Amino acid sequence: MDHPLAGKTVFPVTTSGSSSPAGVVADIHKLCPKATIKPEFWVPGDEARKSDAELKAWLKKSGF
Repeated sequence: MDHPLAGKTVFPVTTSGSSSPAGVVADIHKLCPKATIKPEFWVPGDEARKSDAELKAWLKKSGF
């Protein structure tokens, strides 16, 4: 099976009202086995509007 993200880098960004991103990240690894998956950025949904500084720091740390 050809994977369109093979050789690409994936930067998972998730928000949630009640759960962690663990299932999403596991799915990304399964669906994109030939991609480089960076550590995820997760923020609770009610904090998303005030997470700019954290997101920018994560992007820098991730090499984006």
